[in-house]
Amino acid sequence: MEKVLNIPVQFTFLVSALDDITLDSKTADSHGGSFAKRYISAHRLDVNLINGRFQCAVTEAVLYGGVNRQLNWIFLN
Repeated sequence: MEKVLNIPVQFTFLVSALDDITLDSKTADSHGGSFAKRYISAHRLDVNLINGRFQCAVTEAVLYGGVNRQLNWIFLN
């Protein structure tokens, strides 16, 4: 863990492409494709307080995708 103002903190993130979803024919016709791409992005901030006896963490994750959707780097922040 790194220290910020002498407090141990750790930032973790992940980005991954998931398997594509096959769309039914009605949905595929209306969206212009047979497969929907899926992605996940998540990040977490850990803070150790009181000499490591208390740990607090905040986590956020988003699952997104769609037909012809590409990886969106804006979710990495």
